[in-house]
This record gives sequence, structure tokens and C-alpha cells, in this order.
Amino acid sequence: MGKRKFSNNVANGMNAMANRITVNVDGKEYPCYFTMGAAIAFKDITGRDTTEMTDGLSDFAVYLYACCQSACRREKMEFPFDDAQTFADGIDMKELARLSEALLGTPDGEKKNISSPGTEHQTIIDLLGWALGVGGLRFDDFCLLTPFEFQATVDAVAEHDDNQQRGAWERARIIGCMSLSPWSKGAVSPENVLPLPWDGEKGKRTEPETPIPMETREEAKENLDKLLKRIKKQERQ
Repeated sequence: MGKRKFSNNVANGMNAMANRITVNVDGKEYPCYFTMGAAIAFKDITGRDTTEMTDGLSDFAVYLYACCQSACRREKMEFPFDDAQTFADGIDMKELARLSEALLGTPDGEKKNISSPGTEHQTIIDLLGWALGVGGLRFDDFCLLTPFEFQATVDAVAEHDDNQQRGAWERARIIGCMSLSPWSKGAVSPENVLPLPWDGEKGKRTEPETPIPMETREEAKENLDKLLKRIKKQERQ
């Protein structure tokens, strides 16, 4: 149990393109940020994941193209470029240098660390498979998600699955507790019958107890009179 982390592709987008920027192409500004659809587009064009990007200008141009294309689709903005070459032809070298520094490197030219150490590599196809097969997302919805939104979806599904499993185990041990109670001299605790990993967690979810309202003296007398009348009526029949 626990939240699943899709590390490298998600971390790549989170660290390198966490904020929305704009790209000036032929004098017009276009939104640019990483989405899951951008990762798919990059793989369709290059045959590689974004985590396998080289330092070459060609890969960076395709990366920018994929991010701008997906961002425009998400924001319902016209994107008039049919391929990465046409897109790159409209960006001057000064703008390209600014974007390269903002997205892939620090001012001194040192490349940013865009990986997540100590975690298992996940390809964009792995993420797509999870989204469609487990998360229940449509392909178009998956493509429009940013890495933060996708991770939030992963966390929500994981939490839902955990709650479902916990509920089943809680019911199982309550049944076990009820089965053992008649044969026990003392009180039987569900936690002792079947200890579960989350028993010691802080803020453990418990079902709120609904107090049974007490009858007033008048209500009790009225109910008793009704019961006696019903009994007498049955005796006459």
C-alpha cells in the first residue's frame, strides 16, 4: 500500500518546466510547459523518452515544439506549425539561448539535474498504460495533464485503493472478533484478533458513534401504554 511515484518522466517535467513560460516564434508568443502529451509527442518524433534527451539542438527543438503544441491544445490556442523544423525556423538564436538557459541549464551553463535518484525508471508508455488501464483516464485527458496533475491523480487512485483494502480487512477482523467473542471469558479486541499495519497510525479513521437518544419519561409512559393496549387487543382475539 502507499502512493506510487512515477519518477523520471514526471520529475523531468516538474523540475525543468514547472512554470508556464512563453516562446516567441515569428514575433508571436506561444505558451510552453511540459505535459504528458508533450512527452508522447517527443517519443513519437524521436523514438525516445524525454529522459533520454541529448544535449543537441535538434532534441531541444523537438522538445520545445512538443511542449508548445500540447500547451496550445490545452489552452485552446491555434498552433500553426506542422512539424518541429518549421517551428524552430521561426525562433531566432537569442530566443533559443534564453529558452535553453531557462529550461535546461543554469546561467553558467551547467545542466540541471532533471532525474529523481533512487526511484525506478518509468517510460511514458508505462505512464500511459497506467492512466488508461488503472486510472480510468481517456487518452486525450491524459495528454492534457501536467506532471503535477498526473501525480495528483496517481495519489488519489492509490488512496482510494488503500481505503478499499483497509475496509475489507477491517470487516474481516470484526467478523473474526464476533466469532471468538462467545468463547472468550473477557472482552475481545479486534486489534488483538488480527493486528493490521495501520493500527498504530496517528489520526486513525474511526466511524463516528451516533448516540441513541434517550426517551423522556412521558414518551416512555406513552409507549408502554400503546404496548399494553396492543397486548390486550391480541388477547381478546
